[in-house]
Amino acid sequence: DKPKCATPESCAPIVNTNPSISGTVWDDANGSANGGFTGIQNGTEAGTQAGVGSGLVAVLKDSTGAVIATTPIAADGTYTFNTVAANSTYSVQVTTDSTGVANALPANWAYTSGTSNPVVVATSDVTGEDFGIEQLPNSEDKTAPSQANPGGTTTVTVPTLTGTDPEDGILNDGESVQIDSLPTTGTLYYNGVPVTVGQIIPGYTPALLTVDPVDGDVTVVFTYSFIDAAGEKDPSPATVTMPFAALSISGTVWN
Repeated sequence: DKPKCATPESCAPIVNTNPSISGTVWDDANGSANGGFTGIQNGTEAGTQAGVGSGLVAVLKDSTGAVIATTPIAADGTYTFNTVAANSTYSVQVTTDSTGVANALPANWAYTSGTSNPVVVATSDVTGEDFGIEQLPNSEDKTAPSQANPGGTTTVTVPTLTGTDPEDGILNDGESVQIDSLPTTGTLYYNGVPVTVGQIIPGYTPALLTVDPVDGDVTVVFTYSFIDAAGEKDPSPATVTMPFAALSISGTVWN
């Protein structure tokens, strides 16, 4: 038999007056955020602290924006703020700035979701206040051997653009590429159409990227950046250099 209550109050449910807020920071390889505070951790995307010694912390702020507490992000990407006040509103920020002034991540990392949106705490623990971050891609410089300038409007295929990404691996054909700057000594084409500054080429096919150098001894130079599966761009564009030598006619005069 259930024990009888001495008073109605003694049988009232126990109220948690010290709930907690917790979440996970994960390596969001494909940028699967739903547009709100919490993104979608899927597949094999693991929790991360953005590397040992990164200084990545979770910052808890009250409804006025004042910092209440900070806690390091664990190796598995988790964090917890214990004994926050019930029936209160907070925000959580993941950053290397423990003062909570700036949203800052370790070098070559970027946010994909999670931006200090309000966290309303009633009397229960709040879980799933997650953040997605990911490492940025790297594009590689390309220098072609010197070749004869074809002259006229004849185009030459650009060396295959390549790069790497910590989550996506080797980057080359089939990826998204942005052309950051155009050559001043030629015209860059993709699939026969002149390329514009800042143009993003989805599903890049190496054979379709060509250049028509101006006639003479010239060097064609332009820059590009790969965009990874999370939609993040290499912050340091790579340079393509293509030297061309003018065609010449030679002979000998003899007696």
